[in-house]
Amino acid sequence: MTTQQTEQILIMRAKGYGYKKIAKELDISENTVKSALRRKSDDPCCKNCGAFLHNTSGHRQKTFCSAKCRYAFWRKNNCSKGTVKSVCLNCGAEFSDYSYRHRKYCSHSCYISNRYKGENEHETE
Repeated sequence: MTTQQTEQILIMRAKGYGYKKIAKELDISENTVKSALRRKSDDPCCKNCGAFLHNTSGHRQKTFCSAKCRYAFWRKNNCSKGTVKSVCLNCGAEFSDYSYRHRKYCSHSCYISNRYKGENEHETE
């Protein structure tokens, strides 16, 4: 990639063009555009959406602009490190468990319905 292309990428990105549009205009790969922006910008970009991140010195450097972007990136790139497939004890549905403690239920409502099922039948009238 030439320096002229890199300058064009930076200009087009400053105008608000997305990665796909820049790649199509310059007839290069979308990943090439992302790499060029990551290398040339002083502020790092969000790994998912490409939004510029403003990091504070003395703090851990951000990788994503929000939790929503982080989860979208994990889902899109199939980042399954530490995930476990579990089966809900109440409804039998299979769900992914990302926590360090392995969950038994897919949701709080399943926990409640399993925990308290049948207890209302013993109430006196």
